[in-house]
Amino acid sequence: MELFIRFAQGKMPFFLRPFGKEDAVFMFNQSPTSNSTFEIELQVMPFIAVQNDWMNLCGQAINLGEVKTFWPKSTTLKSNDTSSTPQEIYESYVARSVEVLKEGYLKKIVAARRVRFNAVHPTAKVFQALCQQYPNANIFAWWNEDSCWMGASPELLLDTIKNSSGDLMYSTDALAGTQVASSNKDLSRSWTAKEVEEHQLVTDGIVNDLTTYGATKIAPSPLTNKRAGHLFHRFQSISFQTKKPQGILDCLHPTAALCGLSREEARQWIIDYEGEARKFYGGYFALRQNKAYYAWVNLRSAEFFDNCTVLHVGAGLTKDSSPQEEWLETKEKTQTMLNVLHS
Repeated sequence: MELFIRFAQGKMPFFLRPFGKEDAVFMFNQSPTSNSTFEIELQVMPFIAVQNDWMNLCGQAINLGEVKTFWPKSTTLKSNDTSSTPQEIYESYVARSVEVLKEGYLKKIVAARRVRFNAVHPTAKVFQALCQQYPNANIFAWWNEDSCWMGASPELLLDTIKNSSGDLMYSTDALAGTQVASSNKDLSRSWTAKEVEEHQLVTDGIVNDLTTYGATKIAPSPLTNKRAGHLFHRFQSISFQTKKPQGILDCLHPTAALCGLSREEARQWIIDYEGEARKFYGGYFALRQNKAYYAWVNLRSAEFFDNCTVLHVGAGLTKDSSPQEEWLETKEKTQTMLNVLHS
């Protein structure tokens, strides 16, 4: 098992700062090497949560230019027969979901689809290109036995911070609503009522989950817009305190941004009607050192096989969603990976 991660600008975990600069690439292995400088725990969770134990890893920080030197040189990838989700199938799924949302039983559903294209090997060059093109995202590459996940995630699931008194606090992202940036890299239009509602549902869902969990001092930051490549999202960071950090990931995963509201009913809808399982798409990667946690969501990612590469991409639905517009939104989201893989 190997994991490479370049943290988004300003989002490097504080417990790793003694070991590397802000723009360093961190490399993790299960077996210690002569260059290992620290130990950490990792948990990787699929969209449908399972009982995954934390594993001990040894890590070191390297420069981006050194990635090729340390990149795995002998990896065997399995073949896969996954096909792309046809447009008519996806739009039919969205339309069916919207009808359920109009009934009021659910408030939000995240509908995902697959994009399959010819094999592109998960090389150090691809990882470096993602780092250079997406400085505000967590860039990661993770070998899961005989496949590899690589992506540029704009969304944190959990971060650990310290307040002015030095006490540990935690924060999570509420990120939803999508539009393409303008030519001058600003918002291209006003947010629609549907997008405003979608983001508010995500924020409300997180706050409700944290409240139920018993978290205190829950405080959403001022609303802003977060740029992720050529896209913008509505964004808030939600800080909180808890005396039970060991269970907070279970409390937050999967958020309304990747699943829907109410969470259990939306997740069951996805299982019943979406088709092929999401596997690790919509799941998370979590690092832990003592009581400090750092976790990011697996999205804007691709899974690499011997004979193909598969992207998973989703869109948040409300009762006002249009199947055609949601198809176009997912098409835009695929550009994060396609821009690099086809360059």
